[in-house]
Amino acid sequence: MPKSHAPHDVHDDTGEPSNMQVGDVLVARSSSLLEHTVSIVPGKPYATAATHHDAMEQASEDAEALNVDAWATEDQIHVRRISTHRPDHEDS
Repeated sequence: MPKSHAPHDVHDDTGEPSNMQVGDVLVARSSSLLEHTVSIVPGKPYATAATHHDAMEQASEDAEALNVDAWATEDQIHVRRISTHRPDHEDS
């Protein structure tokens, strides 16, 4: 069964297309606000956290429970993986 990937216009910290997959958990900074949102790719946010730390912690816990990876973005273009829980995890 082929993997379902997130849109290819999202890049990792190196500028390469990320290997974020549909179903992964994503933390995003809400535009100019200080709060962060947590969502399951490619869905709408299901949680809001007042601090960066709280959002990262929630995303990592949710990703572990779902056996997926967790990612974070500050600019909606570049992402970095913050935790890995996918059993078939590959680094490319």
